[in-house]
Amino acid sequence: MSSITTLDRNEAQQAAVRALEMPPDAGEQVGMTASDVLAASIRRAAGFLCPCPPRTLREEVERVLEGLVDGDAADKIGDMIQQLILVGDLLDLPVEENGRSHRMLHAAPPSFVVREDEQHVLLGIPSDGQSMLSKSYRGQIERRGGVRFFHEDSEDVRKVLTQQGLTEVSSKKWLRLPNPKPSPSGYIADFDQELGQADEVTAEVSGLKILDTSKSPQFYDGRWREPKEQDSGRYVARRTRRFGANFWCYVEIKKGEVYRLIDLPRLPHSEKPRDEAWRLQAAIDARHGSPQVYRIRSENGRTVIDVFSPLPSWAERRFRVVAETTRREKGALLSYWFEDGASSEIELLEQYLWLETQSST
Repeated sequence: MSSITTLDRNEAQQAAVRALEMPPDAGEQVGMTASDVLAASIRRAAGFLCPCPPRTLREEVERVLEGLVDGDAADKIGDMIQQLILVGDLLDLPVEENGRSHRMLHAAPPSFVVREDEQHVLLGIPSDGQSMLSKSYRGQIERRGGVRFFHEDSEDVRKVLTQQGLTEVSSKKWLRLPNPKPSPSGYIADFDQELGQADEVTAEVSGLKILDTSKSPQFYDGRWREPKEQDSGRYVARRTRRFGANFWCYVEIKKGEVYRLIDLPRLPHSEKPRDEAWRLQAAIDARHGSPQVYRIRSENGRTVIDVFSPLPSWAERRFRVVAETTRREKGALLSYWFEDGASSEIELLEQYLWLETQSST
């Protein structure tokens, strides 16, 4: 007759770590809400639940971790779900039902991508809690937060991974970089042309807030405000929606009133609305003579890049995979540290988002 064994919390954490196929000491050393352990918990739940709404996945992971973690882990779980969407383990797809739009999460198929430095990134989530790799290869997985790397001495790592049932995804397809534009004005021109052809707005636009170009781009949250009577010009904006997330839009305002408006993205499902909006705002700031900035500094022998405005998901994806987030400093919105320099990432910030460097002093 089998007996029931009572576990204290530490023992329960270790049992959970073993079930997640993490390194044996992971739970004891860093806890269940450490980024790599939490990511593994979310992937395991997603393998059973997806497709499902983001809220369903978050609440199920909260339920499973109840009693194993201190305090409310909801924010950490929500943030990690967003990281897994960003990396490509989860696919966040729009669904239209009965005239309403909502999001559904799907588990991406097991795959891998080869970075420029020949490191192999594992992507996707097997269904029903199955392992991505056979037991003999699981020890070669390195976890850095929400990102998994595969290290193998074999000269043909691609062959090893494809024999394990993974599909290779091209780096270009995975990063999904937009087409670069020669200048901020060249990027803005397409939006201005479409906005100029839009019908005049005759009804009140509820809950509209604009990004104030006259305010410093180093204080993102402080740039949002309601239009004032003296406002005239074109702005990146958000407006309320009765159901679902608020709309991102590009508006023309005359004396504080909305004159014309187009919703973003301009082409349905071509980009995430906020990605197009943030890149458009970066172009507007650059053309206005107050470009958004990044800061380079050194921390314990590593290169650190601080950014002060949100990065589009395609830029953040690149940063997340080649760098790790670190403690934010001196007003930065996001901070990343790099082991081996960041020349390619600096080039991305300058060529695709028109950012300029700021002295770290």
